[in-house]
Formats: sequence, C-alpha cells, structure tokens
Amino acid sequence: PSRRPRRLAIAIHLLLCGGNLTVAANPVALAQQLEATIHRTIPLSKAMQAVVRDYDGVCLTVAAPLAPNINLHGTGFAGSLYTIAALCGWGMMYLQLVQAGIEGDIVLAEADIKYLAPERGELVARCDLAAHPDFGAALVTLRRDGKAKFPLLITVGDPENPVVRLSGRYAARVRQ
Repeated sequence: PSRRPRRLAIAIHLLLCGGNLTVAANPVALAQQLEATIHRTIPLSKAMQAVVRDYDGVCLTVAAPLAPNINLHGTGFAGSLYTIAALCGWGMMYLQLVQAGIEGDIVLAEADIKYLAPERGELVARCDLAAHPDFGAALVTLRRDGKAKFPLLITVGDPENPVVRLSGRYAARVRQ
C-alpha cells in the first residue's frame, strides 16, 4: 500500500496543529503519556491490562491480552472488545488535542459496534487518521467554537479483516 495518504494526513495534521513539530516529533513520549493517563483516569484499563502498543502521529494501536478479557467460550469478551476499541478512539482524540495544544474534555458521544468474528488472541485496536480526511475540519471547528464532534473508525484484529469495527463520534470541548 502507498504511504502517500499517510504522508498527506501527517502534513494536514501539522498544518492544523500550527506545525507543532516538537510535540508531534516525539510520538513515543506521547504514547507513554497516553498510557499513564488512561491507567490513572480509566481504572478498567488497568484491569484489562491495556497498553499503548504504537503511535506514529497518525495511527494509534492499543492492545490487551486475551486472558483477563476472556469469555466462557475462550474468546474475547464482547465488553472488553468494546472497551479496547473505545479506549483507542479516546486515546487518538487525547493525542490529537495534546499535539494541537488544546486542553479539552473528551467523551464517546455515540457508537455503533459490529462484532464480525470471535477474537481468539490478543485484543489489538487501531485508529488511523489517514482514514479520516474530515478530522481536520472538526479540529478547526473545535478551535473556533470551543466544541466539536469527531467521527472515528476503530478496528480490532487484523485491519484488513477485523473482528470488530466501532464507528464512534467523540465529542470534545475546550476547557475554560
């Protein structure tokens, strides 16, 4: 697959964030900050053993082992699959606001989840901004109006053949 859409998404993101290369250039530190924030503010994430696996400035991966998230069938518990996907989307929003220099509150306002197949291994959720060309417009609205909704698609499992697909609308409000 071409790297062109990812490069374009990164370029648009940097323009919308005022070219804040210092923050955007250190995705490892941002991922560590996100994981600490999730564990501190969302206790369920610790019980699930959720970790931020990867962040490159545009794509976020959050994972959790199957063992603490298993159901009676030996597959991923539906509530855990929902939670790992919701955490990944929330995490992407958090990271984008940090990179944009915006202090705000984020909630999952709406979600539609499709369970496509059982998950028999590690729960791995991904959110890729390259798939969301309208994200930048919502960020502009947030800066202008102090609030906005951001549509995000999060997948669990193989991105090409996911076991879960969550379409969410995350609401963000700038803190006064």
